[in-house]
Amino acid sequence: MKLSEAGYIDFIEIPVKDWVEITDITFGGHEFLNTMRDERIFKKANGKISALASVPLAIFQDVATQTMISFIEEKISL
Repeated sequence: MKLSEAGYIDFIEIPVKDWVEITDITFGGHEFLNTMRDERIFKKANGKISALASVPLAIFQDVATQTMISFIEEKISL
């Protein structure tokens, strides 16, 4: 499971039913979700990468993080 390999979730395999059960969201998964939680940040970051056919989650998270930093700097006048 790729999300587990990337460190976003933990899971257990249930071979009898040929599926997996997500058991936890990791710290990295929570960080990703927190970065994307604000719809303004998500939309702005998504707009920046929308011209690309495919973007790894880590790159999308980096773009969203930078978008969030810029947003915060504007709000507190840094």
